Amino acid sequence: MALEALEGNKFSYWSDIWSVGVTMWEIFSYGETPYPGYTWNTDFVDILRAGLRLTKPAACPEELYVNQTSIYPYILREKILFSSDTSITSKIL
Repeated sequence: MALEALEGNKFSYWSDIWSVGVTMWEIFSYGETPYPGYTWNTDFVDILRAGLRLTKPAACPEELYVNQTSIYPYILREKILFSSDTSITSKIL
């Protein structure tokens, strides 16, 4: 789940992008569980908030991983830049 969904049960365009990234990670890791070694609890949410991200699976093409991870700063800044959502989206596309 996206950080905003875990923190406040909020879902948006940005949480959907986060979810697609996690799904892609699961595909390229051949069904591994995301964030291996971590327990899903309030401490985990704090760790995500501090910047924990999934590492590149061995089977994932580098270009795809770089493209996907380049979106994270926009997802994290979404709350601050909500009013300029259109300009952020155009930068991503």
